[in-house]
Amino acid sequence: MCQMLTVIEWDDLLSPLDIQSAYNEFALRLTSIINDCVPFETPRLRKNLFMTRAALHLKNTKCKLWNKCQRSKSPADYQVYCQSRNKLCNLTRSLRRKYEANLTSNRTNNINQFWKYVNSRLKTHPSINSLRRDDNSAADSDQEKCELFNKFFTSVFTKEDCTSIPQYQSDGCHSSLTDIAITPAIVFDKLTQLNPNKAPGPEGWPLFCLKECAQELSSPLFFLFNKSLECSVLPKHWKEALITPVHKKGDRSNVSSYRPISLTSPIYRILESIIKDNIQEHLMTNNVILPHQHGFTPGRSCSTQLLLAMNDWTKVLDNGHSVDILYFDFAKAFDSIPHNRLISKLQGCGISGKLLAWVKNFFVGRKQKDVLNSHASDWSSVSKPHGFGEYVIDGTTITSCDVVRDLGIMIDNQLKFHDHTTTVAKKANRLLAVIHKTFQNFDHATFINLYKSYIRPVLEYGNIIWGPQYILDQEQIEKIQRRATKLVQDLQNYTYNDRLTALNLPSLKYRRLRGDMIMFYQLLHSHFSLDTSDLFTTATSSTTRVTITSYLNLKQHQDGTSSPTLETNRERSALLLGIQQQEAFDRVKRLVTSTPVLKFYNVTEEVTLHCDAFDKGLGVTLLQNGQPVAFVSRALSRVEQSYAQIEKECLAILFATE
Repeated sequence: MCQMLTVIEWDDLLSPLDIQSAYNEFALRLTSIINDCVPFETPRLRKNLFMTRAALHLKNTKCKLWNKCQRSKSPADYQVYCQSRNKLCNLTRSLRRKYEANLTSNRTNNINQFWKYVNSRLKTHPSINSLRRDDNSAADSDQEKCELFNKFFTSVFTKEDCTSIPQYQSDGCHSSLTDIAITPAIVFDKLTQLNPNKAPGPEGWPLFCLKECAQELSSPLFFLFNKSLECSVLPKHWKEALITPVHKKGDRSNVSSYRPISLTSPIYRILESIIKDNIQEHLMTNNVILPHQHGFTPGRSCSTQLLLAMNDWTKVLDNGHSVDILYFDFAKAFDSIPHNRLISKLQGCGISGKLLAWVKNFFVGRKQKDVLNSHASDWSSVSKPHGFGEYVIDGTTITSCDVVRDLGIMIDNQLKFHDHTTTVAKKANRLLAVIHKTFQNFDHATFINLYKSYIRPVLEYGNIIWGPQYILDQEQIEKIQRRATKLVQDLQNYTYNDRLTALNLPSLKYRRLRGDMIMFYQLLHSHFSLDTSDLFTTATSSTTRVTITSYLNLKQHQDGTSSPTLETNRERSALLLGIQQQEAFDRVKRLVTSTPVLKFYNVTEEVTLHCDAFDKGLGVTLLQNGQPVAFVSRALSRVEQSYAQIEKECLAILFATE
């Protein structure tokens, strides 16, 4: 396929044509080559995905022998049947063991295959049954469902009032972005980043073909992208989308309970990614994006947003005041963005020229159709300007609630997380039951891959915010891992600690403490673009304090500059580090004031705790006036030796505090 693409003279072929004709010619050539080189096979649905042709042939033979045995009632025929049955059982067990081991070992690349295998083993298969129309009649056929979904998804748009569009002007934007420079190297990088497991677009081109032929395709795509930006026109195929309805929540017979998943051309998505990167870099360079923005911003995450929000709320409560938090949830927000207002805001942010004209053309002539089980609705236009409906707050009673879900974390009105802990435990238990029901072989490697990929991420999402502080909540979370480790057949009679040792797994409590220390390290060393002045203070008094440093930044402490320190006042550090971390620092204070080994320790002088991590060990030195007072070290376990260096440094800090 690469050789066939190489011999084509793309410049001579595409240069005389306009963008629409050029893309049609490119698509025609690529489709023809893919049809010639890539075999297409209609997948056969079967329950046991691990069965081979030999196993299926042996299964048919077994069925024939059983029928013969039933007719003849002969012991000899029954003996032959038993031999065939036992042979089939041994073969299927071996095939299933190999299939599951391969599936779990390549978990990052086979996520779709994993869930396909899980669904094949379950007895219940969620599907879209009958849908209810406005007149309460039922839509049973797939074609009727497609038309009903298409009607609903296009109805969420509301006409935008274009008579009074506000003019936006960013105060910090002092430059403009009129054009984008695209090179073949940029296109090549984007092609190599394609996920081959994702679904192809409306053209039906497998993404693994585009990725494998990245070098050969970078030249024609470079020409198409620049031609599209030069004339500010998109080919019509880039404006077409296939919509797949996915159940969100609520009644499955109600179309409003589904969200649309749009599938567009992969070629267009590459150009869209390049334009997005350039616009985002322009906005970040000109400080257009506010510091309060955490979503879709490099160096920010859900955890950083919740961390700062929780810090603000707890400070107000500590001062004896109350906090009222108002949450807005815009229905179908991404489907009803007002295009003209978006264009006006882009102009105010310095986006102009051919790039702005390209964005305007992007909103014109768009089409979509819904697909379901090989059926599709008619194409519907979604090119008209759309916008939000009216939202009235004055005169409307806003209901209060005791528990709210904020970025996936449930917070109650006491800023506690009992409900979230229960919800996480239930979700992890459901996933654990699905895995137990699906997989037959649970050796050490298979269990570790499954547990680390699907169970532990559920238990640890955002745990620097909601990490359980109550013993009951801690036990509820730890019980999931305790139960999960019992799935390994040869460890079922071991104690929990022995099972963790055999599997090289730390406890969840230890991982939460380790995660807190990593976040503390990253915030202290400005790994996030955040203002941490509210989280930490710089100690300037001469009172006794503990300074945590590492040899990575030792020089900056030796040159006389003040270093960020953590106050031992719990009210300042409880939010970030939690009770366990505070107790660790309290133990350090007790050690430096009561340990008899420190006979030359001066309680009136500053204490510096230096720690460092090596390939196979950790070391900690307690210094006063640059002289060592005490030293301690320990070896790293086999699992700890595989940690990244930053994790080893954090482990050294944790070891120092303990």
